[in-house]
Amino acid sequence: MGGSWSKSSSWSYSIPARNKAGKTKVRMTMFHESKKFKATKYTYSYDAHCRYHEHKVGAKWFTAPVKKDSNVWGLEWK
Repeated sequence: MGGSWSKSSSWSYSIPARNKAGKTKVRMTMFHESKKFKATKYTYSYDAHCRYHEHKVGAKWFTAPVKKDSNVWGLEWK
């Protein structure tokens, strides 16, 4: 009894590299797609007169990867 298995895949991708002032090297890099969002934290309370108050505690920017397998190609200059 015997068997074999193989998988082969190939691809090519190109981006025209434009001159950038003060930069001499450029490389093409694949990045995983991400989304940037701002999260804001609030506290809620009632005062002695039963009035509702909302207080902003703080806000922070986050960058998170997307769930799907989505890649983005870009150029990095050095």
